[in-house]
Parts: sequence; structure tokens; C-alpha cells
Amino acid sequence: MTYRLAPHVEEVVACDITASMLDAVAHEAARQNLNNVTTVQAPAEELPFDAGTFDAVFCRFTTHHWSDALAGLREARRVLTSAGMALFIDVTGPIFRPAG
Repeated sequence: MTYRLAPHVEEVVACDITASMLDAVAHEAARQNLNNVTTVQAPAEELPFDAGTFDAVFCRFTTHHWSDALAGLREARRVLTSAGMALFIDVTGPIFRPAG
């Protein structure tokens, strides 16, 4: 997703908990001459960004790896601007049931 988005936006911040994944992203971004890609190592449940930092959050095939899906979703919302958008794509996920 990083490589498809990068040509169309000012900056892409690729965030992952795994250093080796981020190394691969940085290497491929450099190979494709995508100079607007940065990487940050952090869990989705504890993003190291200020509230309202991003215009969009995209997650592809990652949410099922999160230790706490609701916390990850809360963090995504927290770092979005008030008009921001989020897109989550996954092959599996937890079942959320309303309380009560």
C-alpha cells in the first residue's frame, strides 16, 4: 500500500512493530525512488504521533496481528484529523459485540 500511495501524497509514514518489515519497506521505497516514505516502529495500539496528525490511515492485512484491536482502532481515530479517513482491509478479524 505504501508504494501505491506515495506518488499521490506529500508523505507516507509506514508504521509497523517489526524492524525487519520496516527495513524492507525502506529498501523498496528507495529502490522505487519514493523519497517521501518514512518508517516508524511502533505497535498500532500505542502510536507515537500527536492527535490529529494524519489526513488518512490505511491498514492492509495487519489488524489481525494487533494484540488489542479496539485499542488500535482508537489510536487510528486519535491520530486522524477531524475530517480524516481510515481504511482497514483484512482477511480475518475479531467479532465485536455491543456491550449489554
